[in-house]
Amino acid sequence: MNSPENPLVPERNSRYDERVFSERARLWAACTDAARSQRQVLEDLVRFNAGAAFGKAHGFAGIRTLEDFREAVPPQDYTGTGPASGQWCCPLLPVRKPDDG
Repeated sequence: MNSPENPLVPERNSRYDERVFSERARLWAACTDAARSQRQVLEDLVRFNAGAAFGKAHGFAGIRTLEDFREAVPPQDYTGTGPASGQWCCPLLPVRKPDDG
């Protein structure tokens, strides 16, 4: 299968190299500006969850900065998320409660 006669091996290796080097470059860029990368992750999470119950309850649609997020979502434990627990990361999945069996 990996013999030199197989014409797909050089092409496959080339595609693999492209993927690996591209990912390495992306990770390196993220590491060189960690604060920007963290802001981007927060923005993505807030935007993705703006339609979830928790996001709606905390005004995610209007959050633009880390300070906005801190004001909208005060520190709380897991139980403080109330009925939205479980929908924070997975807005389309039903929430199971301990008494559901």
